[in-house]
Amino acid sequence: MPNNLKKEIEELRTIVEKLVKDVERLKKETESKKRLELKGVPLKEEQFVDYILKALEKALEEKPDAGLVFVGGIERKDGKIVDSFFSGIELKDVIECPPKKVVKVIAPLSNENRIRILQELLKNTKTSSELSSILGLEGGQLYHHLKELMLAGYIQAIERGKYALTSRGCIAIRTIAGLASIPGMITPTLEEIEEKLKEEKQ
Repeated sequence: MPNNLKKEIEELRTIVEKLVKDVERLKKETESKKRLELKGVPLKEEQFVDYILKALEKALEEKPDAGLVFVGGIERKDGKIVDSFFSGIELKDVIECPPKKVVKVIAPLSNENRIRILQELLKNTKTSSELSSILGLEGGQLYHHLKELMLAGYIQAIERGKYALTSRGCIAIRTIAGLASIPGMITPTLEEIEEKLKEEKQ
């Protein structure tokens, strides 16, 4: 990747990180009102994303033909920001990304049990016996999925028999499950369509 492109991406990342910090600070100041004042303009919680998108658009306004794919997230626990991840990737790099690399990222995620493991570990670290109890997976079956996720670099054994997500695993499960949660992203099953038709007839 050319140095000037790397520099632009880093600048965009810095802009986004600053925006998130500013929004969080302002949100704390006016939490009781359920809205905040951003540069004199009232901004409701659901408008945060729009504000960030506008900032990204402004960062690209001097480039007539450019695109940016933005992946990010933030997590708050007990009133404190405990984790955040932000990445801005040039659209050109997305288009030119070798399909083998894409498959390498998503292949370990193409199994429901592995997704369930990642979702459980996203809540907190767990032992293999806890995972087995929650997911109903026994010995070899569970360890097969744990091994695949470890080989992908999505989870790690932090001590004997206890597992945690890696930063790569956090980004992977948040991004892929977030994508699946977008309304209209998944085609309804035949059963769901038939059920909806039945409800409409009643």
